[in-house]
Amino acid sequence: MQTPKHNTKEGNTPGTPVSWNEPSNPDDPQAGYGYIPNDTTTEETFFFHSDHLGSTSYITDDKGNITQYDAYLPYGELLVDEHSSTEEMPYKFNGKELDEETGLYYYGARYMEPVASIWYGVDPLAEKNVATSGYVYTLDNPIHMVDPDGRDSYYTKNGSFVFKNLAKTDHIYIISKFKVIGRSKRKIYYKVWGCRQIDDKNVSLSPRAYSKIYTNVLKRKGYKTNKLKNNAVSIVKLNYNTKSDGPEYELAGTYNHDAVLPWSDAPVAETNKEKNKIQLTVFIHPTGDSERRSYLSTESNVESVLGVHEFTGHGELGINSGQHWKILQMQRRHPSWGQTTQSLKELYKYLEYNKPSEYVKH
Repeated sequence: MQTPKHNTKEGNTPGTPVSWNEPSNPDDPQAGYGYIPNDTTTEETFFFHSDHLGSTSYITDDKGNITQYDAYLPYGELLVDEHSSTEEMPYKFNGKELDEETGLYYYGARYMEPVASIWYGVDPLAEKNVATSGYVYTLDNPIHMVDPDGRDSYYTKNGSFVFKNLAKTDHIYIISKFKVIGRSKRKIYYKVWGCRQIDDKNVSLSPRAYSKIYTNVLKRKGYKTNKLKNNAVSIVKLNYNTKSDGPEYELAGTYNHDAVLPWSDAPVAETNKEKNKIQLTVFIHPTGDSERRSYLSTESNVESVLGVHEFTGHGELGINSGQHWKILQMQRRHPSWGQTTQSLKELYKYLEYNKPSEYVKH
C-alpha cells in the first residue's frame, strides 16, 4: 500500500502527511483527501476523518465503509485501534506521528508521552512561565484547550474576534462565552462554551456582527478595508417570505446598506462603487438555505469570494459581470483556492456550465 513519505530533515516536524512515497506523489494530501494503495489491481481511495483536535478518528474507503477506527483517552493514549487493512497510518492524536517503538508522539520541538500525560523534555520557554511545569501538556486540560496559532477562527456573538487555533481547517466559529485559563510567552490557552460554525442553522447574528466578522477576516488577510464604504462590509440579512405571494424573501435587517430587497435568488455577495468607495455587500441567506450559507463559512472561502472576487476583481479592478471568467481565473490562481470547500468549487463549475457567456473565457 502506498505510504506517507516521512520528513527526515533534522529539526522539522513530520506532522500530518504532506507527501507520499513513489509511485504516487499528491501535491498536498491532508485529512479528508485520502490516499491510494498501489499493490492492488483496482485502485482504492481512503479518506481521513478528524475531530476538533485534529485527531484521526475514522478512515473510510470510497464507498463510505470504515476501514480503520481510532479512539483516544484525553492525552492521546489509544483506547480503540481497529482496522481491516494491513497498513496502519501512524498519524493519530492531534494529527501527530505515533512512534510504534517508543509509543511517543512527535510534535517537532519534543515528544509527548500519552500514557504518563507529559512531555518528554522541558518546554524551551519554561522560564517565561514559571507558574506552570515545563513538562505539562496543555496545562493538564487537553479537551478544552485551544492554541491560537493555527487556522480556525473564533468570534463572539457580537462579531468580536477572539483567537485562532491549531487546526488545519479554517472554519469560522461563533462562541457564546470564553475564558483565558493560561498563558505563556507565545501562547494563550482558552476554554470556550457554545461553539458553533457560522453557517449552523442555530446561529443567527445581527447584521452588524456579520459585518464585523467578514471585515475582520479581510483585514487580517491584508485587504485594505479602508477602501470599503464606512470601512466595513455591508450586510443584507434575509428571511423567507411567509406570505402566499410577493417576493421570495423578506428583510431581516441591514448594516451599512440601504437595502433593495431582491425578488428571488439573492446572490452570495455583490459589489458596487459609491463615491470612490467600494460597497461590498454580503447577503445572509435564511437558515433553511444551508448551501448558500456555507459558501462563506471558512476563511479561505471568504478570502476567495469577498477578497479576490468581489473586493479585488469587481471593486479595485472594475471587472464587470460579463467578464466573470477573468475573476474566476484570479480565484483559482490565488493561494486561498486550494483550501476552499468543495461546495464552493462546485458552485463555480455550475456557473461555468449554466452561464458560459460570463464564466467561460471567450
